[in-house]
Amino acid sequence: MSAPGDTLAEGTATMEGRRMEDTAPREVEDLVYQAVSMLVSGDFAGLERWTGGLRLSAAQMRAALDDYDAEFVLPSKAGQMSSTDFYDAAKERPWFRVDTFLRTANGPTDLVLQLDVFQDESGRYTLLVNNIFIP
Repeated sequence: MSAPGDTLAEGTATMEGRRMEDTAPREVEDLVYQAVSMLVSGDFAGLERWTGGLRLSAAQMRAALDDYDAEFVLPSKAGQMSSTDFYDAAKERPWFRVDTFLRTANGPTDLVLQLDVFQDESGRYTLLVNNIFIP
């Protein structure tokens, strides 16, 4: 499995700041929701296995959430995540950078989960945990 590389050209209509369900295919939305669910439930090892351990390890994901010291909850699907669309011109496939603010029972935090979702050679979407950070 390979991640998008230097050959990426931003799509002609970047959808930065738009709701993910308005810009990304339903399959992408479902993958992202599953990843967020695994993260907030503490299934860091499962998320690491699913993503092949690329970018962030289970220990790094756990440390980022532990450092924040909050109890995170799963957001509703509607309107909680934003997506930027890109296109890999060399491979002729789309990919998406998805940013979502993690939530507590009191609402969104300033901790962002950043995911990259790209289409592999078979046409299926693959997800990577790119970063967990405070902007």
